[in-house]
Amino acid sequence: MAFKFRLESILKLAEQKMKAAEGVLAREIRILQAINKQKDIQSRLLTQALAGQKAACLKNPQSLGIWQKYSREQKEKLLKLENEVQKQQAVVEESKEKLLRCRIEVEKLKRLKEKKLRIYNWEELKKEQNKIDEIAQSRVGRNSYVSTTVDWRSSSDICNQTQ
Repeated sequence: MAFKFRLESILKLAEQKMKAAEGVLAREIRILQAINKQKDIQSRLLTQALAGQKAACLKNPQSLGIWQKYSREQKEKLLKLENEVQKQQAVVEESKEKLLRCRIEVEKLKRLKEKKLRIYNWEELKKEQNKIDEIAQSRVGRNSYVSTTVDWRSSSDICNQTQ
């Protein structure tokens, strides 16, 4: 009889759940990277806006108001993106924790399966050894009967010869 792990379907489901969690984590990381890229672009835009504002102060004071408004808008966008980055980092951390829980569950089930397989193999080996022992016992029993019979006949033959 072949080994059958009775929780095999649960193990397969746990592995599927883990793969799904890996996919979710990868997607969330890509989103985080995209937001970080947008934030970097926005940071450069803010730097350029502040440089334009400074230049307007020195060379063109009439456009200073426009540059100030533009700088403020760029700063607000940057702050929004920084908040999005923080929120997305929290989502990524949550996804990592979920993946970790899934991995732990899969590992538990795999270790249990290995343990059950070792027990099964040990029990099968024990059964085989018992069968071998029974066969050996039956052969030893038959051989000792045959040798006793042979010895008995030998003794009677010796007795008959002496008479």
